[in-house]
Amino acid sequence: MSNLVYIEGSLVRDPHFRYTPKGTAVCTFSVVDIYRYRGSSGVTEEISNFDIETWGALAEKCNNLL
Repeated sequence: MSNLVYIEGSLVRDPHFRYTPKGTAVCTFSVVDIYRYRGSSGVTEEISNFDIETWGALAEKCNNLL
């Protein structure tokens, strides 16, 4: 069983890529999502920030593609 989450947004800053002392790749980055909608009191904006940490092959892909 695995967990899967899709997050759509904009990168806040460049990803930080490193290797652990045992040689495992780690990539950390932040994504912001701004959701705007029109309600009874006008346009409302909700901002969500996500701090993301990826490991292994996914970390290497994130480092190369983001």
